[in-house]
Amino acid sequence: MIKLTLAPKPAKLTDKLVRELTNEYKKSGKDVWNKSFIRKAISMMSFSKCVYSEVRFDEESKYMEVEHFYCKSIYPDKVLEWGNLLGSLKKCNVVKGDLDVMKEPIINPFEVHPREHLYFQKYRYKAREDSEIGKNTIIYTAINDWIHFGKKRAKIGNVLVQALEDLEEEMLEIQGNSSTPKRKITRFCNKIKGLFRQGNREEEYAALVSTIILEEDETPKLIAFLKQNNLWDSEFDELIDELEFCQLKK
Repeated sequence: MIKLTLAPKPAKLTDKLVRELTNEYKKSGKDVWNKSFIRKAISMMSFSKCVYSEVRFDEESKYMEVEHFYCKSIYPDKVLEWGNLLGSLKKCNVVKGDLDVMKEPIINPFEVHPREHLYFQKYRYKAREDSEIGKNTIIYTAINDWIHFGKKRAKIGNVLVQALEDLEEEMLEIQGNSSTPKRKITRFCNKIKGLFRQGNREEEYAALVSTIILEEDETPKLIAFLKQNNLWDSEFDELIDELEFCQLKK
């Protein structure tokens, strides 16, 4: 889970239309929020990922549902309130169900940075000590469900760890050979950048990826090598800033 920015509501979603559709929902219970322009805007705000699990929509037969942070059956006046509509996977949406977040708060990533309440440990979300919001979020969004999310996160994590180990081995080879061709060094730098880009907030499982990259022992060694050999540039700075933004460290 990463911090998200609430974009301005779609121009088509005028105050007049909101009132009309809200009244229609109250009368008929119709899913008035399932307009293509609304769904598109919601999806774009979370980079076409579930706001809770960070799984990419339309991959592995997973589709976006419009989730009402404030349950529509309890707060019907908020059924089209901008900021109350979130893109979610069915699994997360169904488990959350008709939870009243006023009574049992969970993280709204448009309002709260997840790192305030959550961190990663062995590919699983953990709630920070005394954070009821963190505990509630894990329970009511099912983000630690092994079948839906845990197995994929573990697989991604193992691939990342292996990639970092391979990069460290390549670094040691370069260190031990003063005549290493410039082309090989450039490819080495580009490999590191490519790995770091996987933790960009637009990528699937960005919080997990950024946390693993920044917390594995190989990363500070790679950074030190790059800086000591004048291979560090402004792009690396930007990539590290992005990783730190998404990271959920303990």
